[in-house]
Amino acid sequence: MGIRLDVILIVLISIIISVGLNFSLTSTPQTDNNFTKELEFKDTMLTEVDKTMILGKSFIGYGVSDNKVLVLKNITYFAEKLEYIKANEAKLDGHVLYLKGDIEVKETDGYLYKTQEAIYNQESKILNIYTPFSARMKNNLLEGSRLLYNLKDKKIYGRDIHTVFFTSTK
Repeated sequence: MGIRLDVILIVLISIIISVGLNFSLTSTPQTDNNFTKELEFKDTMLTEVDKTMILGKSFIGYGVSDNKVLVLKNITYFAEKLEYIKANEAKLDGHVLYLKGDIEVKETDGYLYKTQEAIYNQESKILNIYTPFSARMKNNLLEGSRLLYNLKDKKIYGRDIHTVFFTSTK
């Protein structure tokens, strides 16, 4: 009266197969993908051009493009009428460059501006400094709490301005 071995094996194999088919071993792909990073780079030079000329150049320590906004670290930007713009951090959204941290803006044959936060519009060539700043050209000194500078027209609008200008006397 013994149970035959082949009957036991058939029953066990049937149980293992039926239990195995009840479990899904494959992982389902994630349908909600929040990955939006488009580009990431390090120690790079970017050149901005249009159909006829070079608009500007940038040396960047680190950058990432996410949702069509370019976030940059340790940037030096060169453009027409500007010798350079340096900042610890910058964000380029369209034609507007948002600058933050140890900013230096050097005009070609002009002042060197220093501040902590500023906005530069590449299309209109307007520099908006909305934190306390200082500017120096040779012995001339300009300080204030806010500054709006139109580089095209060479017009400056400021708030709480303190100046020292040296002129030649004859």
